[in-house]
Amino acid sequence: MNKKTLFFGAVIIIILIGIYLVFRTGDIPTDSALDTNNQNSSSTEQSVTQQSDIQESEYTLAIVSSHNTNQNCWMVIDNKVYDVTSYIASGQHNKDISKGCGIDATSMFDKERKHQDNKAQNLLSGLEIGTLKIN
Repeated sequence: MNKKTLFFGAVIIIILIGIYLVFRTGDIPTDSALDTNNQNSSSTEQSVTQQSDIQESEYTLAIVSSHNTNQNCWMVIDNKVYDVTSYIASGQHNKDISKGCGIDATSMFDKERKHQDNKAQNLLSGLEIGTLKIN
C-alpha cells in the first residue's frame, strides 16, 4: 500500500469514529458544554450575577438601576419590575424607551397615550419579573 492510501484510510476511520460517537451520545458537545469548567471568566460571573438578580421576586431600586442599558434594561412601572431587554431587541419600540432603563418609569409610561390600551398592558404582563421592594 502506498502512503496516500494509508492516509485516506486513516482519515475515513477517524470520520467514522466521530460519527459513531455523535450518534452514540445523541448530541454534539457545544462550546458552552465544554466551558463548564471555566468558571473564572468575567462573562460567566456576570451571567451568574444577572441570573441571580432574576431569581428574586422583589427588587430594590438599586438593583433595578444596575440594569440601565439597551442590552440589559429593567424598569419599574406601577411598582412592578419589568425586564424589557427582549422588547428593545425586537425593534418594535419608541426610541425613548431607553430613557426608562434602570429607573421608575411610571410617569414616563403613563404620559404615552398609546400605552393606555390593552395591547401595552398585555405586553407588560409577559415582561414582568417581580415587584419593587419599598423600604
